[in-house]
Amino acid sequence: MPGLYVVDALGVQKRIPILPGRPVPAGSPFVGQSGVASGLYDVTVPVALPAASGVASGVYDVSEASSQWTPNDLVRNAPRPTGPEYVRWEDYYQSSDTAADGSIDMQAVFNRVPAGPTGYEKRIVTMPAGTFVFSGFDNGATGMDGIALGSNGAATVRGIVGSGFDNTIIKPLANSATKRASGAPTYGAMINIRNMTSPKFANFRMTGTPQVLAGETLYGSGLVLNDCPTPDISLCLRGASPGYANFPPGETFGIAINRCNGAYLHDFDIDGRDAQGNRVCASPFGWNGSGGLSVWQTGGTESQYVQDARVERGICIAGRCGMPTWWMTNGIQTVDLWSVSSGSGTGDQSGSGFNHEMYGSKPVTHIRPVLLCWGPQNAGKTLPAPLPNLATTNNAGFTTGLHTVYGLQSGGLPGQVSFIEPLWDKTFSGTGTFIAAMYDHWEGITANRARLRDPIIVKNGVTLTPRHHPTTGWNQGNPATEYAQIH
Repeated sequence: MPGLYVVDALGVQKRIPILPGRPVPAGSPFVGQSGVASGLYDVTVPVALPAASGVASGVYDVSEASSQWTPNDLVRNAPRPTGPEYVRWEDYYQSSDTAADGSIDMQAVFNRVPAGPTGYEKRIVTMPAGTFVFSGFDNGATGMDGIALGSNGAATVRGIVGSGFDNTIIKPLANSATKRASGAPTYGAMINIRNMTSPKFANFRMTGTPQVLAGETLYGSGLVLNDCPTPDISLCLRGASPGYANFPPGETFGIAINRCNGAYLHDFDIDGRDAQGNRVCASPFGWNGSGGLSVWQTGGTESQYVQDARVERGICIAGRCGMPTWWMTNGIQTVDLWSVSSGSGTGDQSGSGFNHEMYGSKPVTHIRPVLLCWGPQNAGKTLPAPLPNLATTNNAGFTTGLHTVYGLQSGGLPGQVSFIEPLWDKTFSGTGTFIAAMYDHWEGITANRARLRDPIIVKNGVTLTPRHHPTTGWNQGNPATEYAQIH
C-alpha cells in the first residue's frame, strides 16, 4: 500500500496509508518520501500533495484514522532476516542436542553463540522453519525458565527471529517441568531475557503444552523481559502462558515487559486457548514498573515506573482471565489494539478490555482500540468478521468485565487518558454505552485519591460526556453522545 512516512507523538517514524478525499491533520510532521517535501504540514483543510511512490497528485488523507486495521492484515510469515547482527541457528546446533524423545537442548545451542564484531557484540539468532521442542524449565536466575538469555543465561544472545508465525514454532515438551515455585503452582517462563539492550523477538510462534508435576497442574508465562530497554516484539502465542487467576500468583502473562523503557509490541496475535480450544491463559501481555511490593504499596514515584509503552496492530483473544495490562507505567500509546473476550467467568476468572493501574503524568492514548468484552449478554451470537466464533471453545462462561479500568497514579495531576474512535460491545449498559472504571483506592495504599481527570472518549468525531455511577441512569445513556463512568 502506498504511504507517507511521519513521526508519531512518541517520535517514532512510521508509514501510514494515503487515501483520497480527506485533509492532512494539523501539525503533521512529514519526514518525506518520493517527492513529498519534509517539514511540518500545518493545515486544517484538504491539501493537494505532489505525487508520491506513483500515487497521482491530488487531495489525500494521511491521518491514521483513514483506515481500520484488522487481524486479517497481520503479516504472519515475513522472510527470515540476514545481516551483521544476525546469526543462524544451524551454525550452532549439533545433532547431539536432540534427545531420544525428540526434544532439543535449546539452551546449549544459544550458549554456543559467540560475541560478534564491534557494534554487533550481542547477536540475534534466526531460526528456520520447523517445530523446536525443549524439555524442562531448569534455566535462568530462578532455575525455572525453559530458555534463558542475557544475564543468567546465553549472555551474547539478545533475541530470536523465526521464519514466520506458521513456520517456526517453539514449545516445551509436555509434562517436562521438574520443579515448582515455593508457595505457588508455577514455573517461570518459556523464554526469559534479562539485562539486554534492544532485544528482538519476532516472526515465530510460542505454543504452550500441559505441565503436570506429581499430579499438580503448573502454570507459567510465555516471554518475560526483565530490565531490557527498547525491546522490539512481534510474535504469535497459542496457549503459551497458562494461568488461573487475574491477580498474582495465578496471573501469568503471555508477554511480560518488566522495567523495560521504550518497549514496542506490534504486529502480534495472542490467543489464550490450548490446542483443544479451552481457555487456559491469564493476561495476554503486561507492562510492569515494579521492582517489588515495597514500591507499589507506597504508590512509588514516576522515576520507578516503566516509561513509554507502545503497542500497535495486535489482537488478544479468548483468555481464561486477566486482560491487557499496564502496571506502574508512565506514557502509553496504542494503535489498532484488539482485546476480545479476555475472561471466562466472574471474580478471579473475569477480565476487562484494558487495565491501567498507577499510571503517571504522561498521556495514555488509545487510537482505534477494539474492546469486545463479549459477556453473557452476547451468548449465542457470533463475533464480527474476521474474528472466530468463540462459542466453539469448550467454555460456557464469558468475561464479565468492563471496557477499560484505570486506577491510581504517582501523585499530582495524572496523564490524560484518551480513547480515539474505539469500537466496543454491550456489557453492563442497557443502551450499549462505553464503560470506563476509575478507582479512588487500591488495597495496600493507605491514602484515598479522588478522581482528578475524566477520560476523553471520541466516537465518530464526537467527544462523549460521562454519566457517573451510582447515579440513577448511569448506564442508560445515549452511546453516540455519552459514556458510563464508575469511580
